[in-house]
Amino acid sequence: MGMLDALLEGLGRESFEDFTRRWERGAPWDELRDEETIANYDRVSDEIGPAEFQEAALASVERLAPEERHRFVEELQRSARRSDLNYPGVHDEGLEDPQALAALLSRMHGERRGMIRQLLAANETTPETGGLLASPVARAVLAGIAAMAVRQFTSRSKRRR
Repeated sequence: MGMLDALLEGLGRESFEDFTRRWERGAPWDELRDEETIANYDRVSDEIGPAEFQEAALASVERLAPEERHRFVEELQRSARRSDLNYPGVHDEGLEDPQALAALLSRMHGERRGMIRQLLAANETTPETGGLLASPVARAVLAGIAAMAVRQFTSRSKRRR
């Protein structure tokens, strides 16, 4: 059993495929719950290397409209200020660029697993946040990283055969 099979078995193959389909339909956060997003993100992000993480992050943030990406960057920066996190690059201009944002997320993830999820967690549940994550766009990015990492791994595995 390969890494992908073990990973999907741990997540529940059918459940994860359903999760990925829902992320791919329309706006990526419409039908996703925070709990399943966090569980899938945690499991997948723990299993992939920095290059795969950055590639998945890029695919995820590229899927956002420019205004959604801008909102995500603002949320990330606001949360970093609130947490008194002066992480190199998190407050830089130009993070709306998908390449720059994916590179930052990958560095953050590589240095401390869970940092991104911790920054995107809601401080409290409000009608706007509705749950564990700070916003729907935060849910979209984390869900996209999980979905795209598995999709990219699957694609590479098929090409090798």
